Amino acid sequence: AGLKKRLPLMPRYVEHASRIAEKLRAVPNVEVAPDSPHTNMMHLYLRVSEKAFKTASARIARERGIVTWPGSAPGQGTGRRVVELTVGDATLTFKPKEVAEVIAELL
Repeated sequence: AGLKKRLPLMPRYVEHASRIAEKLRAVPNVEVAPDSPHTNMMHLYLRVSEKAFKTASARIARERGIVTWPGSAPGQGTGRRVVELTVGDATLTFKPKEVAEVIAELL
């Protein structure tokens, strides 16, 4: 049932993911992989400490009502975190610029 519902939407998800990646290129301390995304999913390599990331994530949820990620995985090197951004129905409700702005707030 999920495949029947989501497969027709996949081109729209992938296009939105590509537009988000474009906006993220301008955000300091963010690296997108792969750039440009081949699917509706990408990894974001962020230059931010785990504590700062969690603090910003909680603040964004509390103040803006936007749940980003509750945590992140360690990236290579000190002060780098990794998250996975998957574009689906909820992400389509945000303009690419808005997504980039929220991610910039996490840093």
